[in-house]
Amino acid sequence: MNQINFHHLYHFYIVAKEGSIKVASQKLHITQPTLSTQIKSLEEQLSLNLFERKHRKLELTEAGLSLLKKSEKIFNLADQLVSSIGSSQSDRDHIKIGIPLSVSHNFITDFSLKIWRDDTIKTSIQHNHVQNLIQMLDNDQIDLLITDSPLHISGRHESFYLGEDKLVAVAHSKFNLPNKKFPQNLNRQKYIRFTQDIPLQSDINYFLKNNSIRPEVIGEVDDTALLRYLSNNKLAFSILPYRSVKKQIKPEGLKLLGELKGVKLTLWAVCSKSSKKQLTLHKVINDFFLRSKK
Repeated sequence: MNQINFHHLYHFYIVAKEGSIKVASQKLHITQPTLSTQIKSLEEQLSLNLFERKHRKLELTEAGLSLLKKSEKIFNLADQLVSSIGSSQSDRDHIKIGIPLSVSHNFITDFSLKIWRDDTIKTSIQHNHVQNLIQMLDNDQIDLLITDSPLHISGRHESFYLGEDKLVAVAHSKFNLPNKKFPQNLNRQKYIRFTQDIPLQSDINYFLKNNSIRPEVIGEVDDTALLRYLSNNKLAFSILPYRSVKKQIKPEGLKLLGELKGVKLTLWAVCSKSSKKQLTLHKVINDFFLRSKK
């Protein structure tokens, strides 16, 4: 029987998923030269070229794509095996939830608190960029995606509306603004925003442009908690979901500058139509929706 080094195969799998030797080496906690040597060893063992460089990017060859699909099945099966062993020791359903960095911690707490208290469910929460989470959902690496924008998901998935939140401009209570009405008092003021790959930022940009507001952008981040922290340090104003800042609005903390009329943050839950955990996922979603309506 032909044998394969599964250690090298797993390292190939991570490099192929990340698209970068550098990123994969950081994730695997090994050096780049070591990882490159292992990939080369696997190529020699299989007598195949798995990667090629195009425009300084690492891309899979046709053989590499084929091996990636097969290795995904192997490692997904391994995950299922581990889960099945665990399930023999516990009746809990393991629900893996993916949440973008732009979704506020307050909402995550509101959504998940009852799940943590449920004796029939084991919960894992992963933060990542939304495009990565979509791919993880398509590959069944997560069971549920919570997102703050409508997404074009494949026909394998279904979306559930969870609710909405208003968007507000905030700054530290000692952050100086001109004596003008909101939102005109934001014009030419220092501003820290979400990165442009966060869908919500497009709606904010439209609001600012529609009101002829041209702030001085001094930086951008993709994390709601970090954006709130920076705003609370007298650096600049920011625009955030109200739910993420309402507890920090106080005399010596954040100051509410105004609400972005006509712009709302919508929240959605997305899961696979064919998931074996579908009943549990629907229960979790429905429980939250009913609680939020009270």
